[in-house]
Amino acid sequence: MTWEKEEGDRLISQRIGELFKNITRKKILAIARQHGWEIVSAGKEPLKARKQGYHSIPIPGRNDGAVIANGTAFKIVKALVQPSIDEEKYATTLEAIQYELARQKTRADRAEYKLAQAQQTIVKLQTDVEAGLDLADETEHHNNTLQKTVHRYSRWIEKLKAKITKLIQQRAQQEEEMLKIADAVEQQEIRRKNSVARLTQFSGKLSPKLQRDLQKIIRYLKEEGGQILHRRFEIM
Repeated sequence: MTWEKEEGDRLISQRIGELFKNITRKKILAIARQHGWEIVSAGKEPLKARKQGYHSIPIPGRNDGAVIANGTAFKIVKALVQPSIDEEKYATTLEAIQYELARQKTRADRAEYKLAQAQQTIVKLQTDVEAGLDLADETEHHNNTLQKTVHRYSRWIEKLKAKITKLIQQRAQQEEEMLKIADAVEQQEIRRKNSVARLTQFSGKLSPKLQRDLQKIIRYLKEEGGQILHRRFEIM
């Protein structure tokens, strides 16, 4: 599985490099507008992209047909799409947190209900024991019998208390572990969705051959994401 992931990452890096070959200023301007940037005239550079709350991004090239160097194009496009990625990541993370809080509240309510039942059982048993102690005063025979009963009940109560305490501790430990697992899975799923979204976004601007190659990458990422989600639900 590790080799397959490394091979998948290598293939993605290779295809991303191909995406930025011979990219023109016109394509970069289209990407900027698509992500809410305003194109204005600049000083040293002919144009720059501007968006409230973010630093301006200079766009090189003297005309729309000018080809931008691979490395420069990659840095510019990454800066242009980063705000959209951040907003999507924030929304996804907030939704996941709300879901997890609701799930944990349900678990806590169930545990509280079970604990209340156990406490009622303990109180009832203690009441029964006290009643038995009162009856023990009637005769010596009854006293001996009730003493045995009290001893048996006391041992049962102590075992019950210890079992309840252990269950509560185990539940807290399991919930902590599940939170860590859920967070790790969620972060991996967010990165996968972001990669799929970015690759899908650029696919419309590619040649048919590169589009087919890119679709293979997207399917690989989606299948990997489905396997992650499947494993996550198995764990839960």
